Amino acid sequence: MTISPTLATRLTLALLLAYAIARGYYFLLPAYTGDEAWFLPAAGVYDQLWNTLGWRALCEIDNFLAYGALHWILSGAVGSWGFESGVGAGEAVRVYSLLCQLAVPAALVVWGWRDGKPHQTLLALALYVCIPLAWWDGKLISAETLSMALAAAGAALALRDPSRIRALSWLLLGMALGVKLSVLPLAAYVGLCLLPALGWGVVTLLRLGKIASAAAVGFVFANPFMVCDPLRFVQNLQSNATRSPDYDAWTRFKQILYVDPPFNWDFVWNGGILQAGLGPISLLLMGLFLWREPAARRWALPAIGAALLGWALMMGLFRYYHWYLIPILLIPPLLVMQTEKLTQVGSWLLIGVIGANVITNHGPIVYLFQDKLENVANLRQSDAIARCVAQNLRGLDGPLRVYDNSDYGLNLSRDKIIQWGKTDDLMDGQQPTRPIYWTQVEELLAQQGQSAPITAHYFSQVRHLGPDLAARLPDDDGSTRHFLLLVGDRAERNLHYLEKIQQRKRLIVAGRAAPQSAQFRCGYVQGFVYRWDDR
Repeated sequence: MTISPTLATRLTLALLLAYAIARGYYFLLPAYTGDEAWFLPAAGVYDQLWNTLGWRALCEIDNFLAYGALHWILSGAVGSWGFESGVGAGEAVRVYSLLCQLAVPAALVVWGWRDGKPHQTLLALALYVCIPLAWWDGKLISAETLSMALAAAGAALALRDPSRIRALSWLLLGMALGVKLSVLPLAAYVGLCLLPALGWGVVTLLRLGKIASAAAVGFVFANPFMVCDPLRFVQNLQSNATRSPDYDAWTRFKQILYVDPPFNWDFVWNGGILQAGLGPISLLLMGLFLWREPAARRWALPAIGAALLGWALMMGLFRYYHWYLIPILLIPPLLVMQTEKLTQVGSWLLIGVIGANVITNHGPIVYLFQDKLENVANLRQSDAIARCVAQNLRGLDGPLRVYDNSDYGLNLSRDKIIQWGKTDDLMDGQQPTRPIYWTQVEELLAQQGQSAPITAHYFSQVRHLGPDLAARLPDDDGSTRHFLLLVGDRAERNLHYLEKIQQRKRLIVAGRAAPQSAQFRCGYVQGFVYRWDDR
């Protein structure tokens, strides 16, 4: 590149600061996904165990949901501090998760500063920032951020000098694997890059032993309960590895490349490699970079091998979620940092990779910001919407069952998380309060002299219901008299989900429900009321 090292360093720091500010603003928005409202109470359960059992809790805190015990220990400790200090459990853990995510680009910047690679650092950081998964908006309170912070630090330490085997780097990579096994392709890439450093004969065995022992110690450090009950780790993995009943290999193959429509539970964005990572033009230019840049060519085979391993793992997973791609998509920036000296052609090819990705894949990044801002805006309407819904439900006789497809994010300050550590059920967060607070609707109806107990089910809970939905609609005692199906604006804008919702309408009516008996709009949601016929 033709810019001076000083200017490259200043641009790198400015880009890192801009990214940190943007992500900080995003992480601190008071809108949470359903999984976050589930994980926080679970972390509170484990924190309660720690307070009760002390060090003996290390044998009890396990890899719930296949997330390493270290994730639950740290989330529980941070959440407990946030709750007790008045900051808020959700807010405190969000800040902790933000720092973990910022550790990934920070590892690239520290590497460049230590080794005097200002131009490579600027390009590697820009490449990382232009990847949509660097801006993902799913379960921000999760094991992914901690595992990637550990993996980025371990990989950077190992790849700075591939001629040496550093125990610390493999200790960190082992911890990252223990927290989330999706880091395996990245660890494989690091291992393949270090193959020349293994030597031959007895030296090879000694160095392999050093790698394996350091990684094993890190893995167990992330899951100390394995010392007491090693089989429980495998059992928890198996319980979270059941394939979806609609699994199809060809569909999964296409999903890894491109997801249409790119949405998942709670309408969280969920894209394939070409959407969430590098677009087709950027991938082509990245291939040209590896071919034309002599200093980078040696890392091409390890990168391809790690990508194929990641692909194979995702083909075998129970469901496809794009955050499994995060460790793989860190490989291109690492590869740029490994390039000792960039040629002019190589630099311009990387600029082309970055520019092409900004053009083709900026849409998801914009959507992710808009999505959270829309969450916050709709949460502010919650009281008004509750009053509007209650007004439209006046006159209904008997209990009401709600199928709420209006998921727009959660406000944990009004959720049960305010009772931090007061539950002993890890699954307690599976039914978090939604933007429409049904207990509030019940209270408003009671004020009007109407008794209508409400049972609410949410989009993420009913998304897999099949043709037997109608048979399962009534309460066990057959007392349900009305059903309310709520549809949010986001579902209306997405034909795929609108089709599913229309199917649910048909299934409701196909049971013993009368055709739609009432319809209303309250803010960003539409309500469809059906009456159940007991005949």
